[in-house]
Amino acid sequence: MLGLFYDVSSLPTRTPRPIGKSPAVMTVITAEQLQRLGVRDLRDVWPLIPGMQEGIATAGYSQLTFRGVRSRGAERLKILIDGHDVNLALTGGGAFFYSDLAVDYIQKIEVLRGPGSTLYGSDALLGVVNIITNRTVATDGLTTSVRFGTEDLQRYNVELKNSFDKLSCWGNINYFRTHGGEVKVESDILSSSPVNGDVSRAPGPSSEWVNRTDLSFGLETGNWRLQGQYLHHSDGGFFNPGKSLSDQTTLTRDYFWSDLNYSNSFNDDLLFLQAKLFYNGYNHDFDVNLQPPGFQDVNGVYPDGIYSDQNARVDEGGGELQLDVHAWAGHLTTIGGELRKSYLHDAEHHANYDPTPLAEKQDVSDRFNWISEADRFFCSIFLQDQWDITPKVSMTLGGRLDYYDDFGNAFSPSIGMVYAPQPEWRLKLSYSEAFRAPSFRELYKLDGGNPSMGNPDLDAEEVDSWQASLEWHPGCCFSAQLSGYWNYFDHMIDLFYDDITGLAQFENSCKCRNWGLDLDVRYQLPGLLSKVSCFTTISYIDHKKSNGDDVPGVAQWLGSAGFDWALDRFCNLNMSFFFRDRIEAVEGITLEDVDAYWLTNLAVTVHDLRGLVPGLDLVLSVHNLFDVDYAYPDITWRLSDHFARPGISGELWAKYRF
Repeated sequence: MLGLFYDVSSLPTRTPRPIGKSPAVMTVITAEQLQRLGVRDLRDVWPLIPGMQEGIATAGYSQLTFRGVRSRGAERLKILIDGHDVNLALTGGGAFFYSDLAVDYIQKIEVLRGPGSTLYGSDALLGVVNIITNRTVATDGLTTSVRFGTEDLQRYNVELKNSFDKLSCWGNINYFRTHGGEVKVESDILSSSPVNGDVSRAPGPSSEWVNRTDLSFGLETGNWRLQGQYLHHSDGGFFNPGKSLSDQTTLTRDYFWSDLNYSNSFNDDLLFLQAKLFYNGYNHDFDVNLQPPGFQDVNGVYPDGIYSDQNARVDEGGGELQLDVHAWAGHLTTIGGELRKSYLHDAEHHANYDPTPLAEKQDVSDRFNWISEADRFFCSIFLQDQWDITPKVSMTLGGRLDYYDDFGNAFSPSIGMVYAPQPEWRLKLSYSEAFRAPSFRELYKLDGGNPSMGNPDLDAEEVDSWQASLEWHPGCCFSAQLSGYWNYFDHMIDLFYDDITGLAQFENSCKCRNWGLDLDVRYQLPGLLSKVSCFTTISYIDHKKSNGDDVPGVAQWLGSAGFDWALDRFCNLNMSFFFRDRIEAVEGITLEDVDAYWLTNLAVTVHDLRGLVPGLDLVLSVHNLFDVDYAYPDITWRLSDHFARPGISGELWAKYRF
């Protein structure tokens, strides 16, 4: 974090530029920091980002609330892997696959805190996350790592990079399995039902087992680069979409992406061209036990329970083009565009209801499918100019026009300025507009499967955002960043429940606004304690609907802190602390508030096995050290216990570089 003034990143402007000269507010987390913190996967990274609050959706994947705005599947954050957009057209977000992504093969995580639609289009409503893998590491060689932990946690990682004359190649395979926390759930959605209370499986354990395989590859020669990734993920769904406990649910999905990149400079580097062809393929196979045996509703009694097998395939392909022009002194002008075609097809539904009970599970796709087949085409063009007005003042001005054939146009302008009165000071000001296109699920979901309905009349979500940041870096041992923002949202998409029918439909909700402050301080202690470095982040969030009511499920205060102590040149001790404020229940709801909590993590890193085995690092980590009882909020306010989380857990990570 001390390098924020000087590090170079392409994320804010799509061109390499010192972060201090970009008007963007950013958080950067390196592989070394991830290792010293004992981070297991991306779920441990989110609380390190100012303003980020993690939660759980009913199907078990991460639900992120950033700067007071909730995203069920991280659909309001653009997630990139080595610059490749991995947000799914089906759900709009990337949490299906990337909430529990291993950090073993990550070199750096860059987070753009603030709207990014001017350069990245839809889904960058709140920010952009770029996960940079170890393919960019210059050193050839083989690295292996293993992790063992409580909850039968096992993770194996092997990565290889090698160069042959003008050809570089790299590959990575990561396997992960765990039976999960198996948190005891005292009550589910059926527990208080006068009709179905007796068939509820609560109290009982949640179903949090996971099997996951990641396979990444790449080749690079001259101006060409080919890269891709295959992911297979299956899990027990925690709470299945029916919000009742089940150990018969299996959620399986496969995802493959690849892109072919070409880049070259012309006219003595006055022109720089980047071109990309890409493909994304997603296979959806959910086998859901929506309700237990004996469940009954207005349609009848289901002796064997309600079972729903939902299948579909999404394929999309397209291309991107970007040209950077140094045509005028002090200016860097970027023009680019994108074409993309997405297909949702082979949607099938096998169930034992339609919605009345059936004698056995059968193909009901023709009369009671879970989603409609659909396609989408969009194209875009963007323009940006970076102008160094004086050595102390710079301006970035841009705009992007997107056209979608299923809902229309979206225009996303932005302007930002950086003023550096002294080398150690930066003042950043920016204004931007951003949007998020409705996902296929929000548009075309049918009442088969889980009880939610799409809405083909949805408009895109929109935000107008103002942001300011003051950064101070007086020396190598201290840095501070104070940022503030004010956002005005319109057409936000949410589920609205009908308590009589039990169905919910996606609708554009009322307008809302939020503002907040983030403080991020990094420092190294002086004198005899100079081997101790510390960090502190504090976030305040005020998020309200246009009528003045609070938005449910949002904590007003978030914080993190920690220290890293280099005990000697081989050993580091790290302690980190995370705070989330109390979340108040919705007015008129009988459920209790979600209590505030402090979590403490401990990690000890031993490098090169204390000099005995060069290249061998050991990390011992303990999470939730004091076994705190805490929960994530159920945003529907239908689960009385919300989503209880596991207690203390431990892990041993061994990493060897050949």
